[in-house]
Amino acid sequence: MQCEDEWSEMHQRFKKEGLDADSLKLEDRLLQVWRWLVDAESNLRNSRRMLDKLYEQQHEEIEEMENYVGKMKKLAEKRATDVEAECSVLKLEKTELLELLDGFGALGDSIYEKVLFLGEEKVKAAEDLEILKNMKLPSNGVNSDILTEMIKVSSEKESLKREVTEMRERIHLLEKSSRQLEIDNDRLSFKLSEALAE
Repeated sequence: MQCEDEWSEMHQRFKKEGLDADSLKLEDRLLQVWRWLVDAESNLRNSRRMLDKLYEQQHEEIEEMENYVGKMKKLAEKRATDVEAECSVLKLEKTELLELLDGFGALGDSIYEKVLFLGEEKVKAAEDLEILKNMKLPSNGVNSDILTEMIKVSSEKESLKREVTEMRERIHLLEKSSRQLEIDNDRLSFKLSEALAE
């Protein structure tokens, strides 16, 4: 039964190829079957070569991807280490600035009081100078000495005022630097979390 099926399949193959198996001699039929066998073996070899090539290509791609992932991992680890170091430096700078600002903060009230005092004294000095200008200087020169002393005091007050202004500007700059450091610290912390997440 199996042989009959195989002969039937062979006749169907001949018919499919446009050949009449019954009209061909036995050796012609054998030759044709042999050609089909050779073609099948050739196709099989080609398929195996293509499959081997695909396997090799896939292996190379996997190896390349593994190398790439390894490099990215090393870069991420290095970046994370760098960001941690930057954060440590920024935290140290922030601590130092906060301590410095605390030191200035302790002087804040006294500086404010000095500024108010200088403002009041400046008004008084202006009034005193106006009075002295309207006074007649006697021959003994007493009022002249007073005027000289007032000018000296006014000069010292102006100098003190400049110093206070400089101190206020330094405090402002320190506060600004501290805020910027906090922003940078937050930014670096965010980058660190992103690098660690990768």
